[in-house]
Amino acid sequence: MKEAAAGDTSPATGVPSDYKLLVPREWFRVDLMRDRWRSQLKTFVDRQSEGRTVPAELKRDVWTTLRNTAEAGRARGAMEFFLLTTSRDGGLPASLLVSLLPLGDTPADPEEYAAWLELREPEGAGRRQVSVVDLTAGPAT
Repeated sequence: MKEAAAGDTSPATGVPSDYKLLVPREWFRVDLMRDRWRSQLKTFVDRQSEGRTVPAELKRDVWTTLRNTAEAGRARGAMEFFLLTTSRDGGLPASLLVSLLPLGDTPADPEEYAAWLELREPEGAGRRQVSVVDLTAGPAT
């Protein structure tokens, strides 16, 4: 596991001083709190295409999609973007976008938060399902 710690950034960025996140070593971390995040995304895309015949257009499209995701996340307070393209069991690619959101009226209890999110989702076929799962560290929404 590698540790992503907020101590790497200046206090002026608004990252909590007690923030730490452990992720498996296979995950690629992009620090969205620093100006170099675009070059970090490019490094990720370049590494994923090493030793493969990947059309330049596909690489550009992947980079653009990741950049747009990162920019949208940054606009909403995202601090980090973790990427994983392969897993040992052949699972699907994954990403993790970590944001700091002020609680305001948002419930802190996971069950209450899940119910609050459900109320905010529009009815219809595209409605996302919200649930609480038990993790080793505790319940998560």
